[in-house]
Amino acid sequence: MGGQTAINLTKELVQRGVKILGTSLQGIEQTEDRHQFEELLKDAGIAQPKGATALNLAEAKAIAPVVGYPVMVRPSFVLGGRAMAVVENETELVTYVNKALKAAPNQPVLIDHYVAGLECEVDILSDGHDVLIPGIMEHLEGSGIHSGDSMALYPPVRLTSAQQKEIVQTAIAIGQRVHCLGMMNIQFIVADRVYVIEVNPRASRTVPFMSKVTGYHLAKLATRLILGETLADLGLPSGLASPSNHFAVKVPVFSFAKLAGLTCRLAPEMKSTGETIGIGESPAVALAKALANSYGLVTPVKGQIVLLDPVAATDTKLRAQLEQAGLRVEVWVSQQLPTLEYQRVWAVVNDDEAQTTTTPLNYYALSNGVPLLTAATSLSEIMSLSKVGVPVVN
Repeated sequence: MGGQTAINLTKELVQRGVKILGTSLQGIEQTEDRHQFEELLKDAGIAQPKGATALNLAEAKAIAPVVGYPVMVRPSFVLGGRAMAVVENETELVTYVNKALKAAPNQPVLIDHYVAGLECEVDILSDGHDVLIPGIMEHLEGSGIHSGDSMALYPPVRLTSAQQKEIVQTAIAIGQRVHCLGMMNIQFIVADRVYVIEVNPRASRTVPFMSKVTGYHLAKLATRLILGETLADLGLPSGLASPSNHFAVKVPVFSFAKLAGLTCRLAPEMKSTGETIGIGESPAVALAKALANSYGLVTPVKGQIVLLDPVAATDTKLRAQLEQAGLRVEVWVSQQLPTLEYQRVWAVVNDDEAQTTTTPLNYYALSNGVPLLTAATSLSEIMSLSKVGVPVVN
């Protein structure tokens, strides 16, 4: 229940004779230790992206070409994806491996092949034998953006029934093999197949969301399981629970307006400071409710402007979606502040990796209260989930 800090303390506490409630130290190490984790997945026939660990820059340079660029660089034992990055070549590798080594001194750096695909996750409840999956969360933006910064939909609408079945079978296999007691979070990427990318043997930030939208009080139930009751004792089923009769969307909240100079392009390193939840009879309705209280996006008026930076402007799918919705697209190439009346602008989209909160386009949005999206894929997925773009007022 204590998050990653508590997990990091487990071994020393056990060595000092402290009784640990929940998943055992052995089970924790199966998910936290890179080599044990690889063996766990291999023995269970579960796929994971190809990767290895490096203790220094020279090792990282040797590993990256073998696993294949692009690669995900991840320091060990950090929170919120700190110093994580997707890198395309050796020049970028040098920069980000050095950052990773600085973020977690004397700890191995994980170098994994980056798999582009649909990202999803589950929080499981287990009594050490049986496993309950309250639901599957489907991330809208896909891989490459931290799960805490992604919009998430429950129940999923893009995953096939076969993919959902494999996710459930995989989650059960992992929970049983580590003898999970209480809660565990498992993250996946669905591409050419279903890959496991991360297992957290603890409560995750998604627990409050899943508790609200599924009706299962996960923290309370996990506590009772940790103290010795079984799923059967609690009258709970095993496997995937039946989905709710509504849809729910979790949308992140960012504090960019309060953090001058912050790098704000959505990436593997987490930047959000909160979240909102929208619940409705359809994905579009749930999304609209959540967006109004997070990004501040409301139903646009036909002819309103969407300002794109030159990088976002290359996204032909996004431009077509906006034009189909009756919105006017303008590309802002100047390094000066836009002079448009902010009331005419529905949203600003900046997809430049080097952007900060003081970049002129972002500063214009933040200082005028215009919704700012710092990844083009976010707005594109919003338009897609809203079916025919976003409902437009004539």
